[in-house]
Amino acid sequence: MGSILLCQCMTVPLTQEERDFIASKYADCLCAACLKDMKSAYHQQLQQDKLHNISTLLFPKK
Repeated sequence: MGSILLCQCMTVPLTQEERDFIASKYADCLCAACLKDMKSAYHQQLQQDKLHNISTLLFPKK
């Protein structure tokens, strides 16, 4: 049996928010490269959400 501590995924540090985002998309194991991609996607989504919120405040629908 292998150890999770030896898995390449352990090399990718994730916040709880990043883990939750990834868990909402995938239920199974991901390699380190995929985890890095998902981490990046999470932060891109955060930026898009912030921009959307700002634009809604600046330009409310009439």
